[in-house]
Amino acid sequence: MHTPHALVLTLLLLVAGCRTASPSSTSPQSAHPTCALCDKPIPDGKAVTLVLGDTTSFYRCPHCALTAQAGLRERSVLHARSGVDGREIEVTHDGAAWEVEPRTAVFLSLPETAGECLQRHKAFTDEDEYERYLSDHPEFGALGPKPYTIDEIARVLAAGLPEDGSTRVAAAPDAPHVLVVGMVTHLPFKTDVLPAIEEATAPLAGRIHLQFVDATGAPGKAILGAHGIHEHLPVVIFVDDRSQFEVAGHSVDFRGFPGEESWTAADLSAVLHAELERGGTGSQR
Repeated sequence: MHTPHALVLTLLLLVAGCRTASPSSTSPQSAHPTCALCDKPIPDGKAVTLVLGDTTSFYRCPHCALTAQAGLRERSVLHARSGVDGREIEVTHDGAAWEVEPRTAVFLSLPETAGECLQRHKAFTDEDEYERYLSDHPEFGALGPKPYTIDEIARVLAAGLPEDGSTRVAAAPDAPHVLVVGMVTHLPFKTDVLPAIEEATAPLAGRIHLQFVDATGAPGKAILGAHGIHEHLPVVIFVDDRSQFEVAGHSVDFRGFPGEESWTAADLSAVLHAELERGGTGSQR
């Protein structure tokens, strides 16, 4: 059955969920063992910190901290350690302009695997250090890594789409409803998940509903909880209230980053075309 729009709207209106986690603590990391954005555990002594005034928050990786920092309008300072030599990298944001020290710093963002991101979301003092890290991890070469500068990251984060709860594509009431619940403001989502979703859905503009909800806010958590999902996932895609389908003789679950071992844009496209061919009745198979 299609996800009732009334149910989705009710969940979205339960709480005006924040799209970024605000700094909330002045205590040591030991008092905050999980990331303020994604809720994953932070290894001892490995936290990325975000300082706003006299308040400090703790994050698991630079990208969670950068996502939170992008949503702040007052001056804040992010402190991270280089992924190779452990030297400090400092990012300052005043609500408009971004600065980083050292100015040569770059960032790595690759899709996590099996829920693990620490080796794939890193900061480096310069491209030389970045290249040394990749040489120690040749398995990352096939994933198309690139060194993101702070200016490139700022542009992606400032794009502001998809908006929390926005309907990107609208159609008739009984059209297939695609509900994307994920870390929609997170750089890895925008660079590694969103392109696959758009590849599958863009050709169907006007024939499907496409809606995004931030998984880090209360409405997103409520939707996931209603489906029995309580662990951190970068994204879950529901098509007419389901995330699991049979595609070309194999099972596909639209959870986590896309990839040959999880789901692909072709899988999502196949499911959407099958739903459309069924006439938009929304009945369960």
